[in-house]
Amino acid sequence: ATQNDKLASLFFFYVSMNHEYLSKPFVEFFRTKYYLNRHQMAAVVYLKDAKSLTMTQLSERMSISKQQASQLVKTLVAKKLVTRHIYEENRRVVFIEPSELAIQLLTEGESLFLKHAMKKIEQSIGNETEKFESAIRYLSDVIPKIDFSFNDD
Repeated sequence: ATQNDKLASLFFFYVSMNHEYLSKPFVEFFRTKYYLNRHQMAAVVYLKDAKSLTMTQLSERMSISKQQASQLVKTLVAKKLVTRHIYEENRRVVFIEPSELAIQLLTEGESLFLKHAMKKIEQSIGNETEKFESAIRYLSDVIPKIDFSFNDD
C-alpha cells in the first residue's frame, strides 16, 4: 500500500473512532441525563455558540429541511430550551435563541462529561497526557482548516 493509502485508511479509522468513542458516549450522556436526542442537542449547541439564528440558518447548519428545523424548534420550545422571536420588519423571519435553562444544562453537562472523560484519560494513559494533549492540539488546529464538504471537485 502506498503512503497515501495508509494515510487514507488511518484517517477513515480516526473519523469512525471519533464517532464511536467520543460522539456516541457524549450524545448518549445528554440523552440519558437531559432527555435530549442527537438533533435536539446539536441545535442547542449551535444556538449556544451563535447566541441567535434564524430558522433558515439553523436548518442549514444542521443539514436538515426548514420543515424539520421547525418541528425540532417546536419540541425545544416545549422543553423550554429555546425561544422564538418574529422579526418585526419581515414577519416571515423567525429568530431562535437558547434559553437560560439550555445554556445552564449544556454548561453543566459539558462539565460533568469532561470531568468523567478526564478521569478516564488519566486512568488509561497516565503519564502520556502531554503527548495526548499535543496530538489533540495539532488535530484541533489542522482539521478546521480543511474543507471536507463533498462538492464536485
